Amino acid sequence: MRLKVLLNRPFDRVNITSLGKFFSVFTLFFGIATINSGNNLLYMILAYLLVLLFASGILSTMNILFLKVAPETQDIIYKRKEGYILIKVSKSRIPGFSLYFCTKDGCTFVPEIKNNEITIKLPYVGKKRGIQKIDNITVYSLYPFGFAKRGREMRLNMDVLVLPDINRKVDKNGYYQKFALGDNSVEKRGVDGEFLGLARYRSGESLYHIHWKKSYKELQVKKFSTMEKDSVVFHLKEHPDDDEIDIVASLIHREIEKGKSVGLLVDNRFYVAPSTGSVHELGILRKLALL
Repeated sequence: MRLKVLLNRPFDRVNITSLGKFFSVFTLFFGIATINSGNNLLYMILAYLLVLLFASGILSTMNILFLKVAPETQDIIYKRKEGYILIKVSKSRIPGFSLYFCTKDGCTFVPEIKNNEITIKLPYVGKKRGIQKIDNITVYSLYPFGFAKRGREMRLNMDVLVLPDINRKVDKNGYYQKFALGDNSVEKRGVDGEFLGLARYRSGESLYHIHWKKSYKELQVKKFSTMEKDSVVFHLKEHPDDDEIDIVASLIHREIEKGKSVGLLVDNRFYVAPSTGSVHELGILRKLALL
């Protein structure tokens, strides 16, 4: 059973550093000189040098043993722009020191890991929109003396959602239609208009709009219907290509930055009613990412 576990364990990759090569060559020539001299003091020094090399190999191996990684969550990641993924890292039995956890897009240095589980951020650049899979990450260490860089691939199996590019330069577009004043009615919280009812209070909303008489159990906010002046609905065909999706995503981002109400229509798939704000923008971009 133990043999099977050992055989299934990922194999380490070891690269000797410049310092390690220098120390090894120095130890070799020092050993030759010691044998020719027959000096007992030199034999003792040679023994210490060999023990140092041996200890370096043992400690570097133990440093990346008993490591576990697991996916946690992700930052907002746009295509062609660096973002971050979050993973859980734990190390049982013995602590680890000076560890580097790497994706293909960069590394994060962790000075120490003990028995507790920690969360670290790793850089990630989405090359394509949509769900992208990260199968493995690499962990390596120069501990303890920097003689060798010992690395190992670790299974992660994480799905990452990459949003469309929102920085495309667009001069002209034919992907939208504007609603005139009064053509589009949307629901708002805490503004003037036709009263629709009450909704649970959300952190950050103005206390001025709370309906105090109805808030004896929990805070309630008044909801109203209002007519949007400047609503924009972007229209995409049923099977758009990547360029079209990036263009519409960029246009949506610009319009919402201006404070406009934006919606999305994709033929025979779905319709997102116009609204404003960064949360609404992320909702639209997630739908575009999965087209």
